[in-house]
Amino acid sequence: MISFEPKQLFSHSIQNIIFFSALIFSGNFISLPLFLTSTFGYLLLCVLSSGIIIFAVSTMNADREQKSFLNIFLSRNVILCLLIILSVMGIFFSRNSFLGFLALLYTLIALSHDLFVKDLVIIDVLGTGIEFSLKAALGAAMINIQISPWLIICTFLLALLVSLGQRRNEITFVNADNQVPRKVLTLYTPQLLDQMIAVVTSSTILGYSLYTISTHRLKFIHSAYLVYTIPFVLYGIMRFIYLVYTKTMKRNIEFELLMDKPLLADVVIWLGVLICIILFKTD
Repeated sequence: MISFEPKQLFSHSIQNIIFFSALIFSGNFISLPLFLTSTFGYLLLCVLSSGIIIFAVSTMNADREQKSFLNIFLSRNVILCLLIILSVMGIFFSRNSFLGFLALLYTLIALSHDLFVKDLVIIDVLGTGIEFSLKAALGAAMINIQISPWLIICTFLLALLVSLGQRRNEITFVNADNQVPRKVLTLYTPQLLDQMIAVVTSSTILGYSLYTISTHRLKFIHSAYLVYTIPFVLYGIMRFIYLVYTKTMKRNIEFELLMDKPLLADVVIWLGVLICIILFKTD
């Protein structure tokens, strides 16, 4: 069997926390039934995403060994992963068809990304952004609330920024250590990534800022004070960019970011302020 290192399992569980974003921004985190439902959905997503990755790794390893298509799909690893994936999707479909459709779409895109898209320049980071957007959408569908376009936009942009930052960090320190880079990294240049990061950074900050003053957020957050969370988001993004250019984050970027105390403190304070604003509705 293929096994994950603890850091890899931890990395995927951290990525999937985006599943809770709809629960928090809708103010439904104070409802115990919805919180438990969302937690159950999060665990299902962790199982599904792990199954997808193990399936992709098993398939790629078998392909390197030049096994036939039939032998690949009859291998123990692949059969087990398919059973896990189909079982989780079955649970999602049993709740409602739209949730099941999102789970199926996420599975197809994630598999395509891991097997084919990850070595295609630019499309690889766009694929990551779409995956994270679908995770956030799954979180909303799990508790039967309307999927906000702002949730999709901001999640997509944030995932895009982190993905680009990871590649920029890898290029910097792979070149410095004379290591062999991943295939897709050879298709990027530092200057290209710098410009992409600048564009996506501006878009992310603008997107979140517009959300705080939009009429759409009034459906769930009846407070004009949400705008005061912008400085925390601004600091968090700037701190991330600082880490990208000054620290070696290798490939377990989620783990490295969580180990940065200033960034972690900023996220905790932002989340605390956000929850207080949602709980004490004053407009």
